[in-house]
Amino acid sequence: MIKLDYRKNIYLRITLHVIFWILNQSYLSYIFYRSQANKTLSIASFLEAGLGSIVLVLCTYIIIYYLIPKIVLKKQQYLYFGILYLLILSVATIADPLIYTYIYIPIFKPEALNAYLEYAYNIPFLMRLFYSKNIEIIIFFCIKFLLEFLRGYHIKENIKTEILNTELRMLKSQLHPHFLFNTLNNIYSLLLDNKNTAVSNSIDKISNILNFSINECDEQTISLAKELKIITDYIELEKLRYSNIKISLDFPKETNEIIVLPLILFTLIENAFKHGTSKSIQEKWIDANLELNDDELIFIVKNSTVNKITNDQLGYTKGIGLQNMRKRLELLVGHENFELKTENKDSFFKAVLKCKIIKQ
Repeated sequence: MIKLDYRKNIYLRITLHVIFWILNQSYLSYIFYRSQANKTLSIASFLEAGLGSIVLVLCTYIIIYYLIPKIVLKKQQYLYFGILYLLILSVATIADPLIYTYIYIPIFKPEALNAYLEYAYNIPFLMRLFYSKNIEIIIFFCIKFLLEFLRGYHIKENIKTEILNTELRMLKSQLHPHFLFNTLNNIYSLLLDNKNTAVSNSIDKISNILNFSINECDEQTISLAKELKIITDYIELEKLRYSNIKISLDFPKETNEIIVLPLILFTLIENAFKHGTSKSIQEKWIDANLELNDDELIFIVKNSTVNKITNDQLGYTKGIGLQNMRKRLELLVGHENFELKTENKDSFFKAVLKCKIIKQ
């Protein structure tokens, strides 16, 4: 499949824009000089005809990359957009004869100034100029729309394929968790009969986590409260393995019906235990802080690491968990709605997730 995500390659984008304007100006120059007597098309005539397009290019980008996204798509103020469009197009039209009158002709062709003034400053000519520049902007928009449509189509097809592959992997992995879940429930019942509450409580937490991964993860989103409950259960289990670890949690008590993707926050905690509890680490610690702003969730997780880590020995940057987490966020919330940053220092590793808040 051809990759059409040209947005990620700035040089390709610039090249495509330059090619468009060169072809556009070449065509206009050909049409203009073909209609003029005793005129031949050359590089000089091409540059001469292109002077009037300088302002048009600027106006085109203002309309396409600012007015349409900000006013039409975001605010849906169509009348306001129409008024601004006509004003900007009028500026591009008037700028054309002004450039030739006050810059080009006085410097390079002063003898032709009077003839140009009689020709350029009349209503029929300005209306034709207005129309032609409007057509150029529309052509640019149509080409951009076509490229964005093709790009979006291929991205959607890739997402469909990725989701299908993910679902297949999840189906293949469900047999083992179901078996463990049922077995743990049986063991839990036996332990309750023997009044071994410490072990039964631990197994109860394991069952909750497995039940969560089997049933809750089928949903696209879950409540933040459920996600935090699974995290605290998981931490209590890990404390049994690492009695000397220091854990600091700062979670909000009120989640205000906020929903998140299942196991997104959990992944950062799991990653902290996976890499922050190495036998070579003397003082093991994990700090987790969750902040809820007006429209953004910020989850910061820090954990101890081995001093003077070189070449990413613990595999933070190549961890499957973080890679899958980033991929899930890109597929389900969009790359523009989240930010995941990691920081690998001599004595600690830090992960920061900023994500747009989803409310029920």
